[in-house]
Amino acid sequence: KTTTKQREESQTIASLRSSKQQNENATTNMAYPNPFGSVPPAPKIVSAPPAPPISNPEPKSAPKPKDEEKRLKSERRKAARAKTTERFNNLVKAEEQKSEQPTASKPKPKPKPKTKPKPKPKKPQSTSTAPVKHSFDLIDVFVDEPLPPDTVTAHAQLLGELALQFLAPPSFSQRMTLVHPLTPLKSVSVKAFKKSNSTKGVAKPQITLHLGVNKTSEDILPLLDTIKDAFTSIYRERLICYSCQNRIKLGEYSCSCHSNGCKKLLGLPATYSEFVPVQMANKIHRDKLKPASVKDFDRLSSKLCRDSEGSLEQTFETLALSDSTTGDRNAAVEKEFIEYINGLSMKTILRQRVRGFRTRPLSLSASNIKSASCLKEIIHENTETRIMTADLSQLSPMYDNLIDELGNCSRYPRWDWASSKGASFDFGEFGNVRIKGSPDAMFDGIPVELKTVKSSLKDGATREKIQAWSLQVAAYQLTHGEGEGPGPAILLVVSLEDLEVLALNVWPDNFVRARSLWLRNLTTVFGGDGNLYRKYWDNLVSYHNEDSTFRAKHHHNVLRSVLKWQEEDAEREIEEGMSLVPRIWESGVAAQFERKVSLGRKLCLKGRKTWQAKKEDRTARKILNSIKKETQELWVNGNSLVVMKWAELKRMVEGGLVAVDAVKPECKICLDILSLMKTIARWRDVSKEIKAIDKATTEIKDTMKGWVKLLGNSAVVVNAGSDF
Repeated sequence: KTTTKQREESQTIASLRSSKQQNENATTNMAYPNPFGSVPPAPKIVSAPPAPPISNPEPKSAPKPKDEEKRLKSERRKAARAKTTERFNNLVKAEEQKSEQPTASKPKPKPKPKTKPKPKPKKPQSTSTAPVKHSFDLIDVFVDEPLPPDTVTAHAQLLGELALQFLAPPSFSQRMTLVHPLTPLKSVSVKAFKKSNSTKGVAKPQITLHLGVNKTSEDILPLLDTIKDAFTSIYRERLICYSCQNRIKLGEYSCSCHSNGCKKLLGLPATYSEFVPVQMANKIHRDKLKPASVKDFDRLSSKLCRDSEGSLEQTFETLALSDSTTGDRNAAVEKEFIEYINGLSMKTILRQRVRGFRTRPLSLSASNIKSASCLKEIIHENTETRIMTADLSQLSPMYDNLIDELGNCSRYPRWDWASSKGASFDFGEFGNVRIKGSPDAMFDGIPVELKTVKSSLKDGATREKIQAWSLQVAAYQLTHGEGEGPGPAILLVVSLEDLEVLALNVWPDNFVRARSLWLRNLTTVFGGDGNLYRKYWDNLVSYHNEDSTFRAKHHHNVLRSVLKWQEEDAEREIEEGMSLVPRIWESGVAAQFERKVSLGRKLCLKGRKTWQAKKEDRTARKILNSIKKETQELWVNGNSLVVMKWAELKRMVEGGLVAVDAVKPECKICLDILSLMKTIARWRDVSKEIKAIDKATTEIKDTMKGWVKLLGNSAVVVNAGSDF
C-alpha cells in the first residue's frame, strides 16, 4: 500500500508539471493543485498485474532481481521529489500569509526605542568643569633647557622617544598614583614626533594625562612637578658621545674627543636607567636593617685579619671603633646608615632610579686594580664602549643609590656625597700612573665604600672578596686622603639575606700592604720576559700620564692601535690553540688549548655579547665561526671518549689490576677534557650539555676521593682552571 501511494503521488506531481508547461489551466486556483484531487485513478494502480511477481519472485530467473532494484530506486527518487515539492509548497504558503498581514509585524519594533536611551543618563556625569584628561606640549612643559633652532627637530624626536619609553608604561602611572593618591593617574599617552616631508615647521610631541577623577589644572600641579623632575633626570643623561662616552647636553654636539662636533651620537638604552620597581620599594620600606651580630662580626673580623696568600701578615690591622671598646667597628656609621634607610618614606624610595654603568675606552679606575682578573680586562675589555643595563633583580644597586642620597640629607650633616678624584700611584717597574676613583659616600671627610652580599655575612663575605675589597678601598685612601699620603677609610658591608650591617674602619697600614698585592698581580698578568701583553699596560700608562688636551687629540689613534693589537693577538692565540688538538689527550694539553682559545675569543669579543659582535664586526664574525667549525669534531667525540676512558680506568682500579696512584694522571686528563667540553658548550650556548658534563665531573671526583680514602693515598689534584 505504501508503494502504491507513493507511486500515485509521483504520477500526480508529473501530471502537474506537464500541465504547467503546456499552460492548459490558465486560472490561478489551479497553479498549486491539491495532490489528493486525483484519487480516482488509484484503483487502477492497486490492481496492477506486476504485484504478484514482486511478492513471490522466482529465484532461478536472474534478470528479475535487477528489475526489482531498479524499481525500488525509482520509487525512492519519486518519494524524495514528493518531499521536496511539499516543502516548496509550505514555503510559498508561509510567504503568502506574511504578505496578507503586513500591519501585524509593524507594531513589534515600536518598543525598541524605549531600551536605547538607557545608556544616555551616563553623559550628565561628566558635566563638571574639571576634565578627566589633560594634554600638554612635552617640550614646553617638561623641558627647561632651551633648544637651538637648528637642532629642535632632532631633539624633539629624541624627547618623544624617551617619553614613550619611560612615561607611557603602566608602571609609571602606578608609581605616580602612589606618590600622589589625590590625583590618581590611570595612564599616560604620548604622541611622539615623526619627521615627514608634508609637515610645515616642527611638530612637537604631545603628552596626555588620563586621571581617575575630575581635576582642574591647578589640582594637578604637584603631579606635574613630580613628572617633570623624573623626566628631566632622564633626558639629561641619555645623550652621550659614542667614542668617549661623555655626556652631551641638549643642543650641544661637541665633546672632548671632537672639537668640531661628534661624528656619532649614542642614546643610552631604555634599561640603562629604570625606576625602582614597586615590589622592590615595598621590600626596602618593609624590611628593616639591623646591626650585625657578635658572631657574624667575629667571623668577618677573623677573615679580615687573615693572610690568604702568605705574603701579608694581616689584611686589615689596627681597625678601630670610635664608640666601642673593641676597636674594630664603627658604630656611628652603622647607626646613622640603619636609621636613614629604615626611616625612608615610600615616596622617597619610589622617586629613586636604578642606573647601569658605562665603561669608557682606555679607562683606568680603582676597580681595575683590585684583582688580577680585573687587570686582565685591560687586555680584552677596555677598548670598546660598553653600556651595562640597570640590574633590577637584586637590591644591591638600590642601596648604592640610597647611600648617595644620604650624603645630600640635611638631617645627617656628617655624611656627604663623594666626587671622583685622582692620584698618582707608584707601581715600581710598571711605572707611575694616575688613577681615578669615586667611593660611595663620605663620612666626616673619610671615604665610605658599600659592599653587599646576597647571602649571610658568614657565607657571602669570603676571604677572596674581602681581599679584593681591601685593594679597592686602598685606592680611595690615596685618592680621597686629606694629606699627601693615604688616609683612613670605612668599609660598610650589608647582608641582603639577614639584613645585617657591619662598618669597619680601615687605617693607612692597609695601603702599604695593598701595594705589594698590586705589584704581585701586575707581575702575574704583565710581568716576565717576552710577555706579549705588556704593551697594553705600557700604552695605557703613557696615555693617562698625558694632559687632557693630548688625550682628546690622540684618542682615536691610540684606540685604533689597541684594536689592531687585539685582532692580531686573537688570531695568533686561536691558531696556536687549534694546533694542540692532535695532542689533546696528553697531560696538560687540554687546559692549554682551553686557555689559548678562550683568550682569543675574548680578544675578539672585546667585552661584547657573541650575537652583538657577530652583528657589528665582520672580522669577529669570521673568527667566531671558524672556532665553531674547527671544534665541531672535538665537540662531537670528546664526551663519548671521556666516558669510555673513565669506564676503563674504573674497571681497572676496582678489579685490582692497577693502583690508584697509577691512574691519577689519566683521571686528571679526563677532568681537563670535561672542563674543555664545558667551555665549548658555553661557546655553543648548550645548557643541557653543561648539566650532563657537571654530573660526570662530580662523579669522577667523588669516586677518586672514595678510592683515596679507602686505600689511604694522597688527595687528587683538581684542575685549577684557565688563566684568562
